[in-house]
Amino acid sequence: MATSDILDGAIKLLRANARTMVLIVATFFVPFEIVLAYFERNINGGNGFLQTLRDPTAASSQSSSSSTFAIAGLAYITFWVVVPLVCAGASRVVMASYLGGELKPRDAIAAAFRHAPALLVATLIVHLAELVSGVALLVGAAFVMPLFIMTAPAISLEDLGPIAGIRRSVSLARRRYWPTVGIALLSGLLAYILNQILGFLPSLVALLIGLRWGWLIVAVSGILEAFVSVSLITIVATLVYIDARIRQEGFDLQVMASRLDAG
Repeated sequence: MATSDILDGAIKLLRANARTMVLIVATFFVPFEIVLAYFERNINGGNGFLQTLRDPTAASSQSSSSSTFAIAGLAYITFWVVVPLVCAGASRVVMASYLGGELKPRDAIAAAFRHAPALLVATLIVHLAELVSGVALLVGAAFVMPLFIMTAPAISLEDLGPIAGIRRSVSLARRRYWPTVGIALLSGLLAYILNQILGFLPSLVALLIGLRWGWLIVAVSGILEAFVSVSLITIVATLVYIDARIRQEGFDLQVMASRLDAG
C-alpha cells in the first residue's frame, strides 16, 4: 500500500468502526483527560482572559507550580503510556476488519488490558532508546521512532513480549525505513492539524470564560481530539504493520490459503 492508500484506509476503517474505537479511546483516555483538565482549572487563577488583563496580579498569585508539574506529568502519561494501550485494542479491530470480520469492543479492550504489562515495558524501553540515540548519535527522535511504530500491533496481534515486540517492529521497519518514516511523520502531522482544528474553538471559549469552569469544556475537547487523532495514528500503525507483512512475508497469501482451507 502507498502512503495515500494507508491514510485513506485508516479514515475508512475509523468510520466503519467508529463505535468500537469510541469505546476503546473512552476506556483509556476519559479518566486521564478529566483529571488533566481538572488540574488546569487554576491556570491564570481560574479567571477569564479579559479578567486577567484587568488584574494580572490575581492570576499570578493564585497559580501553583505544583499544578504545572502535575499537568506536565499527566500529559506525558496520557500520550506515551495510554496511546500504546489504545493501539493494542485498535490493532485487533483493524485486523478483524482486514480478515472480513468484526470485533466486539469488549474483546478489543480485553486484549489491550491483557497485553498492558508488555506494552508498558516496551514503551519504557523504546523511549529510553530514543533518548540515548538522540543524545549519543545526534539522531532526531523523528527518525528513530518509526523503527518502533509497529511495536504495539506486533505485541497485541502476535502475543509477543516487550523485547520480542520491539525486535519484530525494528525487523519489519528497517527493510522499508524511509517509507515508514514518511508515513509516521505524515500521520503525526495530520493528527496534529486535526487536534488544532478540533481544539481551537473550545480552548478559546474556555480561556474567555476562565478555567474555573471552563476546564469542563477543555476535558470534553480533549476527549474528542483523542478519539480522532489517537484513533487515526493507531489505525495507521496497524496498517503499516499489515502492509509490511504483506510485502515481506506474503501475509495476504497466508490469509487466502487459510480461507481456502476453511472452505
